[in-house]
Amino acid sequence: MKIAVVGRGKMGRVVGQLAGERDWEVTCICGSDRPLNADDIGRADVVIEFTRPEAAVRNIEQILSWRKDLVVGTTGWTDRLEDVKRLVERAGCGFLYGANFSIGMNLLFRLCEHAGSLFAGKGFAPFIFEAHHGAKKDAPSGSARELEARLRRTFATSGIAVSSLRAGKFPGTHVVGFDSQFETVTLKHEVRDRRVFAEGALLAAEWVRGKKGVFTFSEMLGLG
Repeated sequence: MKIAVVGRGKMGRVVGQLAGERDWEVTCICGSDRPLNADDIGRADVVIEFTRPEAAVRNIEQILSWRKDLVVGTTGWTDRLEDVKRLVERAGCGFLYGANFSIGMNLLFRLCEHAGSLFAGKGFAPFIFEAHHGAKKDAPSGSARELEARLRRTFATSGIAVSSLRAGKFPGTHVVGFDSQFETVTLKHEVRDRRVFAEGALLAAEWVRGKKGVFTFSEMLGLG
């Protein structure tokens, strides 16, 4: 398997390291000092993109113009999802994205929906809290927004409080809670190592290779 990595930040470096441990060929790790180019990308079977929200769509457009299957781990760009879907259809490639590439987090997305149906109408107020490292730009995170969207499917209320912390070195912590007058119930997901996201991205790269269309990481896991 040959992959190209777009993004020289913490995640891009971890993806490249883990791929090397699997004896995959990393054709390039592109960044500000090594811009995207057709030769590097063209030698890869799949491209994995972990950059910043403001750069993601531009990278997606360029990579799809070279008709390469693509996994995108960057969040904060999905307001342009419909535009990207048209580009994927035109390119005839496979495209997979996700709010979070942790299997545990994607299970929490489903748990959040089920919990909402259990707590709705029983006097509980839902809330979401998330914490990430100080360099993360989007707040709330893509995962927090996905948790909120999942919760709204089963807990019909306009009053879901979502709060974010950006400080220190947190890889990622998310809490979904339900509070009432005398008790609080919480569900928590905490990342101990960024390798969990890299592992998910490599699984996604294997899965999307040779496919056509737009997919989510949750769909890949059979979680909808």
